[in-house]
Amino acid sequence: MAHLHTARLNDQLMRLRQAVRDLQGSSETLDESLIELMRQVEEMARDIVLRVAEIERELALISAFGALENLRNLVREAGE
Repeated sequence: MAHLHTARLNDQLMRLRQAVRDLQGSSETLDESLIELMRQVEEMARDIVLRVAEIERELALISAFGALENLRNLVREAGE
């Protein structure tokens, strides 16, 4: 489930970056509102990258806790 969430965030990031490229290529002279929109899109892209990294760290911790729990159970069973 979390993998789907990170995949969706990565997809959004790619679409945002493409939107910025499209905006940059659409006009020789950029007005202030377009420049501001591009800045916001790039900021959103950075936020998405940070969130994906955070989710990946959380998933790694969850996996590690699961492995430790399995190991604890094996040790307990071996002692019985």
